[in-house]
Amino acid sequence: ISKIKDYETLIKAAAILRDRGLAFKVEIVGRPVMPYDFEYFKELKKAVANLGLGDFIEFIGFIPYSQIADYYKESDIFINLAPTGGIDKAVLEAMASGLPVLVSNEAFKKYFGSFGSFLIFKHGDAISLADKIFSISNLPDERIEEISNFLQELVSANHNLSNTISRISSLFNL
Repeated sequence: ISKIKDYETLIKAAAILRDRGLAFKVEIVGRPVMPYDFEYFKELKKAVANLGLGDFIEFIGFIPYSQIADYYKESDIFINLAPTGGIDKAVLEAMASGLPVLVSNEAFKKYFGSFGSFLIFKHGDAISLADKIFSISNLPDERIEEISNFLQELVSANHNLSNTISRISSLFNL
């Protein structure tokens, strides 16, 4: 749990979706580590309570890496709210698990191809995120499967161990 992950946008989007009548459950996995993150975590829990979202948002806490795959398998959507920057490995893991992902990181645009406009929301914009979640929740299963397969293939083709080793080797002229 850290401010860079912009959970307040997710909380605001959850309030919008609740008001639209969407049935959902948000599970936030992770815990604060740095002292200032604990204060941020208190603010997030307070926002959830103030918006009456206790039945919709749950802070799961720390999950050992060995159990994270189970959360991916049980989820319908993975949401990453980090700003544009590098490619977050958690997003790649979710994609590899076959989850549709929503990100605010524009760095994914070149990878998502024709799905880019569908899977990328405006950073810090709760309405944009809520609209994307609502859209995905209303897709037919076949379309979800098409997106999931595309994302899995994307990770397999571009981020497998062999390709990663080749890229690292080329950096050091090995």
